[in-house]
Amino acid sequence: MKFRSIILLTQVVVCFALVRCKSPQARIGQPANLAVNITPERVQRGDYLANHVAVCMDCHSRRDHSQFAGPIIPGTHGAGGEVFDKKMGLPGTFYGKNLTPATLKNWTDGELYRAITTGVSKDGTALLPMMPYLNYGKMDREDIVSIIAYLRTVPSIENTVPASKPDFWLKPILKKMPQKSEPQAKPALQDSIGYGKYLVTFAGCGDCHTKRRMGLSVKKKAFAGGLAFPLSGGTVQSANLTPDLKTGLGHWTKEAFIARFKAFDPETFNSFETQGGFNTPMPWLFYGGMNEEDLGAIYSYLQSLTPIENQTVTFKPKASETKPDLASQLSGDYAIDQLEVFDKKMDTVRDVEGVVSISKINALRVKLTIDIRPKHAEPTPVETICSLLHKQNKVQLIEITTNEVIGYISKREIHLQSKELNGAKTKIVGKL
Repeated sequence: MKFRSIILLTQVVVCFALVRCKSPQARIGQPANLAVNITPERVQRGDYLANHVAVCMDCHSRRDHSQFAGPIIPGTHGAGGEVFDKKMGLPGTFYGKNLTPATLKNWTDGELYRAITTGVSKDGTALLPMMPYLNYGKMDREDIVSIIAYLRTVPSIENTVPASKPDFWLKPILKKMPQKSEPQAKPALQDSIGYGKYLVTFAGCGDCHTKRRMGLSVKKKAFAGGLAFPLSGGTVQSANLTPDLKTGLGHWTKEAFIARFKAFDPETFNSFETQGGFNTPMPWLFYGGMNEEDLGAIYSYLQSLTPIENQTVTFKPKASETKPDLASQLSGDYAIDQLEVFDKKMDTVRDVEGVVSISKINALRVKLTIDIRPKHAEPTPVETICSLLHKQNKVQLIEITTNEVIGYISKREIHLQSKELNGAKTKIVGKL
């Protein structure tokens, strides 16, 4: 994904120190004499990998970053043109290349395989490793071949992409970065942890969810999150993916983990304008298309990691001198004051504890997090996204997935209500 660019600078310098001064092609070798047999099975597998696991189309399509999670701009799928430049901390200006047959018709299958897995382009020059060929070189050969088969079948889009312009000092260093591939067999699906690790490597999860120091991963903080991404509306930090009980995924169930991704399934989720509020570099609309079996394997692998306590700040908005908008005024933690479950009143002092939190997404959209549990029980938060509608003296909360009013906020109090099939009601009242 495009925000991998932030971590590259020191990787470049280290590679310069470690690799002898040979051209990429001299070190890696000529492309293999490869002719991919394009079958429906390979195209289907390649489509899945390129769009939902390796997410090639994340960088090789143009994205609308004014929308939540940056959906692809229609008509640009795979056609390149996305810009990666010094605004992102890169030493130069680089462009995502056109991966449709309009350009790749001039590439052999062997040249494509070499580029994806080693970082050496058709003309023998080195590719910038923001395309994570160091990861792809460790993947099963058949999966890479399937991606090539898919790329041969995507709709051709004529789009001439400008040549990348690295800074002058980077050019000799860039030549030293490509590495020979070391493909491995894809683990069996029954090996949930091993297969999950394979998918996590393919997806590059560790690239964004590991802190960096001088551009290099802090190994003791692997997958513990905290990497900062400056966006137009503020700064986002990546989440802690280790099974730490306080700050990570320790209390997440497999079902909750899968549900978080599937909430952004591109087949059902409609993105929206963030209006300068909370956005994310996480390409949810790509990863949300992963199947539940693969997401479950990723969960199993992440749960096998060593827990690391590392509290992260999801979003810190930019300071503003303007009057707070509606979402900003309502954001905060609402302490539970009243609770009825199936029409039965609960003692909020003795029996239960918890909080309802409102976080701004944009001026008229918020994330609602409900965390109510028996005293001393572990947190089990439930989240949804709501639109705000000011009506009379109340602000209605409208759940975007169902378009239903689930409550309202008035005079620093939040009121939520749901009705069960048998007519019983659950009510929550919280005070800011």
